[in-house]
Amino acid sequence: MLSLRISASSGVPVYLQIEQQIKQSIASGLLASGDPLPSTRRTAADLRINPNTVARAFQNLEREGIIRTVPGGGTYVADFTTSGPGLLKAEKLRRLRPQIGRAHV
Repeated sequence: MLSLRISASSGVPVYLQIEQQIKQSIASGLLASGDPLPSTRRTAADLRINPNTVARAFQNLEREGIIRTVPGGGTYVADFTTSGPGLLKAEKLRRLRPQIGRAHV
């Protein structure tokens, strides 16, 4: 289950926080290809933010090939066997770098 957390004091725009957390959830295996995402309105209500902010994040993720929207059918994690595997690998490497650095100390 996807659980997003927004920090107003982080200095990072909210839509970018949403994008990053969805990418991290995919990279960590919490979300897999074909998994449904909550609707834009549901996500906005849960986070108590404007639906347009969530829509912007979802549009950016769809443009990057991370998610796909089925008109009238919902939003899903994209199938990474055909699109976007490089981005997923890059996200995994980004998450592992701090741990690798600590291991060499």
